Amino acid sequence: MSPYEHVDNWILPASALTDSIAEMAGDGRKGNEGIVLWAGTSEGGIARVTQLIGLHGPLIEKRPLQMIIAPDLFAKVSIFCGRRKIILIGQIHSHPKTLTDLSDVDKQYGIATPHFLSVVAPHYAQRPDTNWGACGVHVFDEGVGFRRMPLTEATTRIILDAAARAPLERLS
Repeated sequence: MSPYEHVDNWILPASALTDSIAEMAGDGRKGNEGIVLWAGTSEGGIARVTQLIGLHGPLIEKRPLQMIIAPDLFAKVSIFCGRRKIILIGQIHSHPKTLTDLSDVDKQYGIATPHFLSVVAPHYAQRPDTNWGACGVHVFDEGVGFRRMPLTEATTRIILDAAARAPLERLS
């Protein structure tokens, strides 16, 4: 038996991808990867994103092909989420050019929690019109590891809610 809540579907605000791309674009203009964490609730097979979290400052080192996030910054994320009674559900980060697969570093050091979404946006998030079809959508399957979802699965299991909102909080 797994200690993790099973997830059949993820519900995201329709604006989550666009807002995340906009948040990462500044790092991309510098030729670096960017990241936005997605947090919310998970119950009854539904994970719902209610909060976007941008990571900035001296506790994160953003490079062209790698990011290093200090444990102290993740502690701040944990406290932030704990106070709001939300959990990390997924994240999006950017890669150069059209690369949307997870790198070996992403797979080895990424958040490896069952049902965790890891989305990769191309072009260092420099294209505001980036849509789900341009991104690589990956999920961590228990006992398997990260796997890329085919677009048909991603568009079926990720439900976009036009009425939902997920404000962005920047942590540093």
